[in-house]
Amino acid sequence: SNDNDDQQNILEPNNSRIIPRLVYVGRMIDELKDGEGISYFMNGNVEYEGGWNEGKFSTYGKLYNKNGIKLYEGGFFKGKPYGIGNKYNYEGIFMYTCYWKKGKIELMSLTEEQISLGYKAMNGNGYFYIGHTKNDLEDGYGMRIAENNGEK
Repeated sequence: SNDNDDQQNILEPNNSRIIPRLVYVGRMIDELKDGEGISYFMNGNVEYEGGWNEGKFSTYGKLYNKNGIKLYEGGFFKGKPYGIGNKYNYEGIFMYTCYWKKGKIELMSLTEEQISLGYKAMNGNGYFYIGHTKNDLEDGYGMRIAENNGEK
């Protein structure tokens, strides 16, 4: 199949040297990503597509993992989630909508169906937990999100 040929034969405009992969395609200002653009992982999968400002994720975009699964879609500011956004688990299944401020989750919402199945959003010690609970304790499928925005 020729699916991979398109990516492998992209010419670098400066010296027409063939580059094996794409790193970023989009608008640049003063050598910084600015405007709409897409960044790629080394394996060729999309890392982020959306708005950029001064080289950082900005306005609105979609963030993916290396396997091409969407992890987050929503607002960004200075490289961090900001405003309203949807979080997905590592299988790409929608988990919740949340409101982000300075890269931290301020508010979360679960669907009524999730709540009826015992899902809750709770503050833990240094992290947020969203997932299945039993007697107000983490139980079954869930996700811990460290307050620094990483995942545990």
